[in-house]
Amino acid sequence: MLQERVIDPGGSREDRIQRLAAMVLEPDGLGLEYDNDRTRTVAEAWRDRRANCLSSTLVFVALARAAGMDAHVQEVDEVLAWYRDAGVIYGASHVNAGIRGGLRQHTLDVEQNILAMRSRGRGISRPLAPRCAPPGGWRRSTQRPCPTW
Repeated sequence: MLQERVIDPGGSREDRIQRLAAMVLEPDGLGLEYDNDRTRTVAEAWRDRRANCLSSTLVFVALARAAGMDAHVQEVDEVLAWYRDAGVIYGASHVNAGIRGGLRQHTLDVEQNILAMRSRGRGISRPLAPRCAPPGGWRRSTQRPCPTW
């Protein structure tokens, strides 16, 4: 699918990035849907067609690199997103994929519930790990608890 839909048609880097995003997100391609239930491996995300921000980022980066693109994981430090689960309010951390296309840096992101990102993503090369965790651990590696008032 990658060879046929992204690599073979040629064109500019920006064209290939657009085709990669379409292949991953559109129903006639992978049709990847956002699902914050859990973090899946790349293989699970491919099989289930569902992924949270970390899983989808890893899918994008793996496919982009396989297509010869300069892609990396970006961690977004300040995300204006909060949610409540079992009486606990969480501030969401977030990651997305950064791909260099010519002189421009492109960001591929499947999260639709983020209101704003106050800072640009920064490339990371180490695995993400929680900064702290409650008893029982996290369901997702990038969550941080926030105080409840």
